[in-house]
Amino acid sequence: MNERKQGERKRKIWFCRQLRLHEKKQVLQLLCRLRRGPREKSIGLAEVNFRNRRRSFELEKAREPRVGAMR
Repeated sequence: MNERKQGERKRKIWFCRQLRLHEKKQVLQLLCRLRRGPREKSIGLAEVNFRNRRRSFELEKAREPRVGAMR
């Protein structure tokens, strides 16, 4: 269980394999921009919404970091 939770952060980003590389990088940039303090390093706080799966992605701050981690 613990190993799984640690791995979730990476999977959170790469769950979108359909995306092209530069689009993945864009998402990473957005996620990095989202974290403001050293405390909020975990990407688990950020939820990425893909509307068109290719085009526009939105970032929302999750209310609670643990809820709905792998969706």
